[in-house]
Amino acid sequence: MKNDNRAIRWRLNGMAFAILLPLLWSPLQLILLHNQMGSGLLFNLQNWLCLLVFALAIILYVTSYILVLWNGRMLLAIIAAIIALILTVFSLEIFVPNLQKGSEAKLRQLVIQHEPKIEVYCNDVYLGETPLEISETEFHDKVKPWDTPPRQKMVIGEEIIQDIKTHCYGLSNTELRWFYTPYHYFDRHRAFDEPGFSSYYDAVASGYWWRFESLGCTGFAAIGNMVSQTYSDDRPFRIWSHPHLQYPSIQPYLRHLLHDLKRSDYQPSGEWRTHVGKSSRLLFRHVYEIGQRDPRVMRALEMAIKTEFDIRKGMSTQEWEAVLDKAMLQLKKRNAFNPPSPEIMLMDLIVTQNMKLIGTRFFEYVGWRNSADAGWGFAKFMHLEYAVLKNPPPTLFKRLVYELGRDDRFLRMVGNYSRPEALQLVRQYLNEFVHSNPVVNFISPSMKSADRWKAVDIVTEMRNPALEPELRRFVLKQAQDDPDRSEHYLRRFINARLERTLTAVESDSLAEWIAETVPFPEFDKLQFLTRINSERVYRYARDIFLRHPSYLHNVAYTFITYPNPSLDLFLIEAYQAESANVKFGGLVPITPPQKYIGNPRNLNILLRGMLLCDTPRMYAFLEGMWSASYGNKISLLEAIKQEAPNHYPHLHRWTAIISQIEDVDTRLAAIPVFDQIDTPESLAILGDWALSSDAAVKREAERALENYRERSRRAKELLAGSIKPDDLLVGQTAYVWNGKDYVPETTTSGSK
Repeated sequence: MKNDNRAIRWRLNGMAFAILLPLLWSPLQLILLHNQMGSGLLFNLQNWLCLLVFALAIILYVTSYILVLWNGRMLLAIIAAIIALILTVFSLEIFVPNLQKGSEAKLRQLVIQHEPKIEVYCNDVYLGETPLEISETEFHDKVKPWDTPPRQKMVIGEEIIQDIKTHCYGLSNTELRWFYTPYHYFDRHRAFDEPGFSSYYDAVASGYWWRFESLGCTGFAAIGNMVSQTYSDDRPFRIWSHPHLQYPSIQPYLRHLLHDLKRSDYQPSGEWRTHVGKSSRLLFRHVYEIGQRDPRVMRALEMAIKTEFDIRKGMSTQEWEAVLDKAMLQLKKRNAFNPPSPEIMLMDLIVTQNMKLIGTRFFEYVGWRNSADAGWGFAKFMHLEYAVLKNPPPTLFKRLVYELGRDDRFLRMVGNYSRPEALQLVRQYLNEFVHSNPVVNFISPSMKSADRWKAVDIVTEMRNPALEPELRRFVLKQAQDDPDRSEHYLRRFINARLERTLTAVESDSLAEWIAETVPFPEFDKLQFLTRINSERVYRYARDIFLRHPSYLHNVAYTFITYPNPSLDLFLIEAYQAESANVKFGGLVPITPPQKYIGNPRNLNILLRGMLLCDTPRMYAFLEGMWSASYGNKISLLEAIKQEAPNHYPHLHRWTAIISQIEDVDTRLAAIPVFDQIDTPESLAILGDWALSSDAAVKREAERALENYRERSRRAKELLAGSIKPDDLLVGQTAYVWNGKDYVPETTTSGSK
């Protein structure tokens, strides 16, 4: 303007500045989003065109203000501002959604939790070991979807297939997809508790296939077992997954390890101890369960744990501390208390050797339980608490009672002492809980329910004959006051007692309390009673069965899982009634019948339970059965073959009886039994039968001997590390995708 009015220009400049100032919010918003969501996101998105437009908009904004403030060129300034506004809107429409999408991809994380050191693969790309955390961006950078589902290998063998089906929560065959599981956590995940896939075929279309490995064993996870849930804070957004894995090779793995152990007369070699000790994360629970039935296996497992933790005779206090430190380091990685475990067995060993160390470490933890280390201290405390609960040391009594006695967490330990001070503390706690403040209960009934749950948990852990009647009355009272949780309270309390080694007096008292006081249906009572080795159980169980004969079919497996010598007469009577097809408790033959007319499956289950009920009366009855008829021999041989892999010690006596068989047909039925018994004694008998004049017996015995030698060779290779447990799986058939489903590879052409 030639005639520049300075006063008017500055007024116009101020007005233009006020008008244009809000427009600066758009580019500022881009800058703030960039700083908030991460400096690397802008350039990783490769939106260079949007960046250029954004830069040009900034330049035009600056130019517009210069034109207004210094030159007074209002028209040009307005035109520049309008163009800048259009460019900014364009940038916001294209760039910001991409920026937010990239930020979301960075913040969305998949967390796979499981036993530590499980190797995780997706589309055969190694992602790391559990516990695994991976962002969506990193996942898609590493893993590319497969257009065609992978070539599968299905284990051929009815026992393994049935085992997988049994442990997959009743899933249909279409969901049992061998080693690979299709799943896409990110794209298919919707919201909390909302399933990601409606069917197996939806999952196939995702293009992402998972498998898991541990110690040479491939883990199996059905789609229904790829459990996931969301956890959302402001940031980050996480998808938690806890896949339930099954390992098809674990059973042949165990069989070969036990074969090597039996071959050495249960004196484990150094290789065996080292191998089992190092592999205990995967193997321990399975070997431990067998050890519960066979003390020789349990002794071998203890030797493996001693080898793993370098436990020797005559160790000093410093050496024991080093052993405990090593266990604590492993617990820090796992941060879980899941008995049975190697650390639990180690605690059992330390309790018998150096209980003073347990007490010292326990109170060290109590001193720093609120420190930074307390995050993983849960597992440490639980293991130390386990040791103190199992063997309450006299040296800890004063500190537990006078320093920690009023703390609910430690009251369960105090309750294991029979001293008057301890009994007084527990009784005072029970009395205050039962007669608590009614005003507090009215104001906060939910807190009262939580307190009741905790109180039942506390008294459940106590083992004190002087308190047991009061503890039972307390649990019954809480069950009565909280009907929704009453069953949980009582089951938790009873199971804790059944897991202990009970004296005869304790067993009689517990059986009487369950049968006559606990408000359970008779079927539930029966399930508990059959697990108690007490003379009173026979009468209670027999009375219930007389009223409900059908219960026998539903609890028969209990006699296999929990062999009970006190029920030997009951099992004999039940077997006689079932074999004669008469009502239990009615007239039955004095001697076992030579021809069965009852349910063969029920008879087989009862026979298996009878074989494990090792009493003179039962053994005499079974010997009479064996001598009575050929059909009895076949039935007994089948039952022995089924239970031999679990290797109950009292089955060994049958080796000598079976070795006396003379007729060809019975020998042919007995050869697979010796193959399952798999001991040096059975090997010697098979060697004798391999010299038989009968061609069929000779052929089958030689085949069983070859199986024995093959197991010995494979066990040696397994311990040496030259083969993996997966290599023990035999008879695998390849399956390929035909566009609709998996079919055997021989019926189609091409594979991935």
